[in-house]
This record gives sequence, C-alpha cells and structure tokens, in this order.
Amino acid sequence: MVKISRHDAINKHNPIDVCQAVNFVCQADLLWPGLYGHDEVMLKKENITYLVVHCADTPDDVDLQAADIHSMHLGFGWDGAGYHHIIRKDGEIQPGRPHYWQGAHVYGQNENSLGICLIGRSQFSPAQMNSLSRLLHQLKCQYPAAEIVGHRDIQDTHKTCPNFDVRSWWQNACLLAGQTCYILPSFTGLYASPPVFGQTESVLDTELLSGEAVSVSGKTTEQGFVCVTAQTDGYQGWVRLADLGRWSSSLTPNATICQPFSMITAGPDVKSAHLKSLPFGARLTVTGPTISGFAPVHSFADDGMPLTGYVARHHLFADDDAPHNKDWVSWAEAFIGAPYKWGGRTASGLDCSALIQLSLSACGLHVPRDTGPQRQTLASDGLACDHAFENCSRGDLIYWDGHVAICVDEDTIIHANAYHHSVATEPRNEAIERIRPSAGLPLAYIPAAAITKR
Repeated sequence: MVKISRHDAINKHNPIDVCQAVNFVCQADLLWPGLYGHDEVMLKKENITYLVVHCADTPDDVDLQAADIHSMHLGFGWDGAGYHHIIRKDGEIQPGRPHYWQGAHVYGQNENSLGICLIGRSQFSPAQMNSLSRLLHQLKCQYPAAEIVGHRDIQDTHKTCPNFDVRSWWQNACLLAGQTCYILPSFTGLYASPPVFGQTESVLDTELLSGEAVSVSGKTTEQGFVCVTAQTDGYQGWVRLADLGRWSSSLTPNATICQPFSMITAGPDVKSAHLKSLPFGARLTVTGPTISGFAPVHSFADDGMPLTGYVARHHLFADDDAPHNKDWVSWAEAFIGAPYKWGGRTASGLDCSALIQLSLSACGLHVPRDTGPQRQTLASDGLACDHAFENCSRGDLIYWDGHVAICVDEDTIIHANAYHHSVATEPRNEAIERIRPSAGLPLAYIPAAAITKR
C-alpha cells in the first residue's frame, strides 16, 4: 500500500482543513487505518516560495498556545504542530515546526511554504497583527523571494482562512518598498556594513534616535538588516529592520527631547511607572495640553506597539516652540562626563562630531554628522588660518583633521575625546599641543557669529 501523509488524506477525502480542525475530533484513523506515513519531508530553503498566513478558526475570545495546537495535531497522527509559527492573542510568537521541516498546513503547497497561524477566527488583536508584521518582515529577510499570502489564496478551497485579505494587508504593512519609517527603540546603530556574528571590530558609523525618520531602500540581509538613508543628515547604512516602524500621518513626530536623557512615564507624576527612556534629540508626538508639568505624548515601544504616556514638559521643545536656549555651549556642557564612543550619538556614549551636531540642532542649526562634511559646510563662513586661533570666544568651533571642539571661552574648550574617554573641558592650548603629534594643527576656526548667520 502506498503511504500518504495524514494531512493529505484528510484534505483529499474530507472537506476539513487544518484551520478548522481545532473544533472537532478527527475520525480519520477509523476511516483509513494504517494508511498514513509521517510528515517527514525536509524543506529546502531555496524552495520556499510562500509564507502562508492561517487562522486557527477558534473562538475569538479563546486563547490557545502552541502546545495546544501541537497536542491537537498529534491527535491527528501528525508529527506535532503543522505550523511553523503560532501567534497568540497577546501577540506572543511561539515556535511550531522548525523551518527545515515540512509543515502540514496547506494541501499541495507544504513542500514549498512556511505556515504562520493566528489564534482566533477573525477578530485578531492589534498585538497579533503587529507581531505578524514583525515576523513576516523577519522571514522576508530570510526568504526574500517568498510571496506572502493567505491560506485561501493558494488552495482551491471554499474556506476563507485566514478571513482577511493578506495580500492587501501586506501591501500596506510592508516597510520594504521605499517607505519612510521611524526608529522604534531609544536609539539604534547604523552600520557601514551589516555586522557579522563574532565580529570584534566596530563598524558602527552613527546612531539613530527614537522617532527619527529614515528612507528604506528595500535591500536586506538574511540577518535582518536593511539599508536606509537617515533623513536627519543623509547618512546611509544598515540598521536592524526590527527597529523600524511606521507612524500614522496624524501622529507624525512634532517635538524633540532636549535633556541628555528623559523618560516616558505612565502618568503625569514623578512616581508613575517608567515606560521608555529617550535620549537628547529623540523625536515624539505631543498629543495635548500640559498636565501638572507633563506633556501627554505618543511614541512606540521597542516591539512596535504604540506607546502613550507623559514627558516632563521642560524636557522637550515642540516644533512650534522657540529654541529654549541658543547657546550651544550650554547644550554641550550638559554632556560633560558622558563616555566617548566612536559612532555614538547619545549621553550613553558619543563622539566629537555628534556633540557638535546635537548641540547645534538644539539651537535650530543643522549640520552634517561627521567632522569633514561639517568643516566643509561651515568653513565658507569661517577662517582657516593659524592666527585666527589667538582670539577665541564662546561658541567658536575648532576643527582638526578628524576632530572638533567647541570654545567655552577664550582659553577653554569642550569636546568628546578619546584622551579623557569622555566629554570634558580642558585648556585650549594644552589640547592643541597634545593633539598635534597625531592630527597636526587645527585646520579651521569657525566663529560663533558666522554660525548664527547661516
């Protein structure tokens, strides 16, 4: 006798499919005893052409776990859960079969697809849909040629599983088609090339801050990185796709954090629960009037779910506010003691050009990210001769080859530097002599007055 998989037998001889099977006890063993073999065929990565979305067809008010699906499918005589991923009502993604193991979820396509099951029938929670989007983006990095479809789209069946138009939904949810996206976590790294596991040399170019916008190219790596361009300063590189999300047009960021670090709290009270930390320069949306000194705000949690809470009003300035303080030296001084970090851009670690960019941006002045482009942008308004360094004043910028500092006064500078391993102040002439053997004399002196006229 030729053995066939039990899943295939059920679909051939019975209108029942796996999406409805959780609602009844299968009687196939009584109908075809000894007929079935195991679902033992291994999947080849290059053969995956579909990522198939299912629903469990269970009551929408009942939550199940992967273990429940696994037990039910074992009862069918299968080798455990027929899906590769199960998404619970609270959005938790639980594993089913490993990707190398053929599933039992859509007759005729099991050998070239992976199956994802949403617990429920048609009223899926926002957390489930968010997790589905994040999971499918991850899978698209691993299987870029695979098409995302619903069960009903690739099987000749009268069933409507998963009870929504997956293709249309994915068209709106996909972040990989030249979209403008926003950074979800407090900050994330942007890399010159995608990091490799075990790599010890840093390839961090810069960091992107929560709420900052990027343009997505669509190029991805199997490890889950995507190539983007930062809209803040045009910086290009690779970020984790999981760190990107989309804001609705009605909640586009309209305010900026202006403290080294602030936080979103659950309520307008200093004793309220902490929800998220935000660095200087992070973007968020103020959604209403101030309450007890706190502004109601909208942001996102690291997992992409919307996050609402409160931020101390004096920790941010709205886009329609006048700058709190146009003295960029005082903004830089707020970072004194912050560790030096190559490519860093927050108070948990930053480099010399990031200190300049952040300090000037707080005054409404926008410059490139790195010292070379900064100097080229500003030098036309400044001076580039040795004698200009004799009469420094507050706010002047001094550029070396690969380094920059801000004058605090005639004799003192502030800069993020590797010598102190931090943001520090020191006598200007001492710094010039110490830096001279490695970077030579300063290349450009940019007077504060010239900067404010830009």
